[in-house]
Amino acid sequence: TKLDGGKTIDKVVRYANSTQGGWYSGLDVLDTAAEDTRTRAVFNWRQAHQPLVFSNIDIAKNGGTSKVLDLLATEAEDAKLSLQDKFGTALFTAQTGDAIDSLVDAADDGTNVASYGGITRSTYTWWKGSYTASGGALALSTMATTFDAVKSGNDAPDTIICHESEWSSYEALLQPQVRFQFATAGYPKIDGGFTAMKFRNADLIADEFVTDWYMYFLNMKYLKFFVLNHPDFPTDKMGFSTTKMREPTDQDGKVGYILWYGNLISDNPRFLGVIRGLS
Repeated sequence: TKLDGGKTIDKVVRYANSTQGGWYSGLDVLDTAAEDTRTRAVFNWRQAHQPLVFSNIDIAKNGGTSKVLDLLATEAEDAKLSLQDKFGTALFTAQTGDAIDSLVDAADDGTNVASYGGITRSTYTWWKGSYTASGGALALSTMATTFDAVKSGNDAPDTIICHESEWSSYEALLQPQVRFQFATAGYPKIDGGFTAMKFRNADLIADEFVTDWYMYFLNMKYLKFFVLNHPDFPTDKMGFSTTKMREPTDQDGKVGYILWYGNLISDNPRFLGVIRGLS
């Protein structure tokens, strides 16, 4: 989501239902008392950059428009992969320095991340995620416990993210239940593994950046990337902009940057959960 500006990302969050109002009869006196059911979470803007660096000798050696464009495309692809690595690492690492706020921060219950969005979890318990420090051996019952903890009515996790190790362990739990039916005679090719899996209709996704033996239960409705336009350069819908190439004063080359302004926030961590210490 793009915002027009603001010193910080301010999000009004609702933490309670109003106790005012209700059933009445005839000329009963109606409730008029004001009641505070909302507060404000405040997140800082974060910035990321990735340099695009070309030496003039490389540009000269790639003479011709098409070759220079190939050089630019190669450098841009390298920059994209480097940015993906930076974002993937930050997404599953507790926030430090200038990095984005992470899923580690959002799904915590105060055990490791005492304050999130400026709201202290020990004081405001409704701002806690579901945190399990030691899940033990992966089991459907363990997953069900966290799933239920972050579910309310039909509002349930739609995405579960884990490391490849947990993907394989979950697959091993399901494989004994697989039954093959042959519509034709003979011995058709059989694939004994799964390429897509779900748990209670939530997509199970393997990601190499997730800490091994961690599993996150996410309701994507309550996770949002907010981004800002760069004031000088065109910015795409994901918040990325590219500067003009500059000539360093003391180097024979050209330098540009891919820039990003934004942050990841949750406006209701109560619908997020994490299990750590699985085996």
